[in-house]
Amino acid sequence: MALVSSSPENLSLGANLALVGDELLQFASAVPLGQGRWQLRGLLRGRAGTESGIATHAVGEPFVLLDRQMTSLSADSRISRIAASGLGDPVPVVSNVRLSGLSLRPPSPVHPAVTTMADGTTRLGWTRRSRGGWRWADGIDVPLSEEAERYVVTAGPDDRPLARWSVDVPWLDLTPLEKDAVAEQSVRIRQQGTFALSEPLVFSVLP
Repeated sequence: MALVSSSPENLSLGANLALVGDELLQFASAVPLGQGRWQLRGLLRGRAGTESGIATHAVGEPFVLLDRQMTSLSADSRISRIAASGLGDPVPVVSNVRLSGLSLRPPSPVHPAVTTMADGTTRLGWTRRSRGGWRWADGIDVPLSEEAERYVVTAGPDDRPLARWSVDVPWLDLTPLEKDAVAEQSVRIRQQGTFALSEPLVFSVLP
């Protein structure tokens, strides 16, 4: 297998996309080091909402170079393994399905902001992303790609939250009493997609 370098223009069109562990990334430069080893530079990390995989890498994990000939699996299926067979292959090659359901889950919201309003209300704001549009064009919002815009906001431990809110706008207004009730607690915002919840955007501690 040979890797090649890519121009910024081709990277913007999806060139040199690879799955490394649980992270999708792109690389601008590939330098051969011999014995099947490569040095990759100019990395674009956490592509397609896989930033949670950045912290999970391990020595010897799989590296898969992806192309534009990918095949979608049915959203209703429970496929865990797939088999691929070429015209001259005596037996198929079997592989486990990685990141199952990732394309059906909205990416986590980004750009957290805390604003104190004139009446003392604390507004937590964020920006949604979309699993149906990865390009950020000026003046154009990304497509929703879900049945409706909904968010689940929790405060406190993730497994046992102290408070929970559901909103259909990219912000949550907390009264002074509500804010005091969750003071010193982390707040997590997840987008409620048609098929699944996103990974959380975390406000570490409310000011």
